[in-house]
Amino acid sequence: MRTSKIILGVLVLSGMFCQVQAQKVKMTEGKKNASFEGWHLRSYETDGVYGAGVNQAYEYLKDRKPKARTVVGIVDGGVDVTHEDLKDVLWRNPGEIPGNGIDDDGNGYVDDVHGWNFLGTPDGKQMEIGYTMADHEYMRLREKYENVDTTSLSSKERREYDYFQDVCKFSFICQAYQEIAVAEAAVKYAEIFNRELKTLYPKGKRFEIKQFAPLLKEGETNEERISAYNFFLKRFYRRKNRLVWDEQFYNNRNKVIEEVRADYEKLKDSYFAGLANRGTLGDDPENVKDRFYGNNNLLAESAVHGQHVGGIVGATRNNGIGVDGVADVDLMFVRVGPGNGDEHDKEVALCIRYAVDNGARVINMSFGKPFSHHNKWMIAAMKYAEKKGVLLVHAAGNDGMSLDVRDFYPNRYISKNKTLQNWIAVGSIDMDGNPASSSNYGKREVDLFAPGVNVYSTIYDKRFKYRAMSGTSMATPVVTGVIALIWNYFPELTAEEVKEAVLGGVTSRKGDVVPCPGNGEKVDFDSLCRTGGIVNALEAVKLAEKMYVKKFNR
Repeated sequence: MRTSKIILGVLVLSGMFCQVQAQKVKMTEGKKNASFEGWHLRSYETDGVYGAGVNQAYEYLKDRKPKARTVVGIVDGGVDVTHEDLKDVLWRNPGEIPGNGIDDDGNGYVDDVHGWNFLGTPDGKQMEIGYTMADHEYMRLREKYENVDTTSLSSKERREYDYFQDVCKFSFICQAYQEIAVAEAAVKYAEIFNRELKTLYPKGKRFEIKQFAPLLKEGETNEERISAYNFFLKRFYRRKNRLVWDEQFYNNRNKVIEEVRADYEKLKDSYFAGLANRGTLGDDPENVKDRFYGNNNLLAESAVHGQHVGGIVGATRNNGIGVDGVADVDLMFVRVGPGNGDEHDKEVALCIRYAVDNGARVINMSFGKPFSHHNKWMIAAMKYAEKKGVLLVHAAGNDGMSLDVRDFYPNRYISKNKTLQNWIAVGSIDMDGNPASSSNYGKREVDLFAPGVNVYSTIYDKRFKYRAMSGTSMATPVVTGVIALIWNYFPELTAEEVKEAVLGGVTSRKGDVVPCPGNGEKVDFDSLCRTGGIVNALEAVKLAEKMYVKKFNR
């Protein structure tokens, strides 16, 4: 997901992968029998943490033998196929002879042994740099609507202008452009601030944030002053090139405008570089039927995210190293997202179709974005998955907002009033069972929550093989893993039945008052998602078992 926020003037990149936040590994204190690693597999009843109850599910199933090994599609950023905890759980295409340069199974993809990279170039390399769809839409519409006289617009143009205004809330380039005008106004106001600083601190020659902060009084209504104050305050908070207000800065204050303009130009250059990089794939990006492109090289810089997600679902269990995945599965990796930029609708659609056609029963989609250029392509692919009985598990995103009031893509809607039945949207909780402050939520749009804060799993990194990361990107594969676990033991159940078991088996937190993501207001957990609960593997397995017994009288 590529969304954006500005906090104290610092751009916080939330990305293709739902604003993942890497965390340093540390032991968690005050939890009964709970260590940091693997908390998401535990349960509140036995360990005092709101994990998914996976360990308890396996204890319940210990007298049963699994009947299948579920194939799980990981539509994400790629993978290092040599990782010690993943190499033995990779899906292997039974129709492909590795390394012979021939499309043995005739599916149009040469040597797709463990999956496919739809962002691979014909020479075997990678598309690493992309662009956000918000920036793309802004650049497409800016000449028409930037500084336009809205009174002259037709009703159709007014609707498009309103869309453009919405785009600007998420476009880094638009925000940088708007910041130029803010900077120009702030610099004009600098003379007033400079005079007030010298009045307050007559002997001062060098002013930092503690001297500057009191210049805005509570209840200030002058918009120009507030804007100028916030502009400079953000620069005081920067880590790099932090502002110190002294005579040199004041005399050269116009350089601030030059810096802001340079930032704007840099973002535009980055967008055009991403646009050019997209062209290296060799396909027609406006033709979804042009689908035979990419390569089988799944290792990219963005693999750090995909590898973490894959490890949560299915890292080799009980091998004495690293971490245990939720389920024993075959992981099929399909690369959709560049390390920098949004995943494109075309690649999302093709990745879903590839995973479905090659045997995945559940697809993990830890990504999303606020704008879609060809949503109909994704809808068609998701309907195809639904028809084939494949579940789609999607991350709710990390903007601390309600999805009931704004759209993110892809989503469950086929049309205004019709939704997919194979869709599950997942929010993130911490060890205490509280929603992560950054997690998106929605009584209509989010189905359930799952452990997603400080989840320890496999990564692609030159220094480390494992790391804790946070986000709905991490919560989603916990649910995906539970689905795969159920299908391992009860493969006869349909997608609808497995979904019913997962949603029906949640640990209910209805009536529990928790901080609402984003604003921290106290709300009933039930108001945050459809089920009002947290994924519970043990209870889901019990429900699945009941369905199986009733269905087959066994």
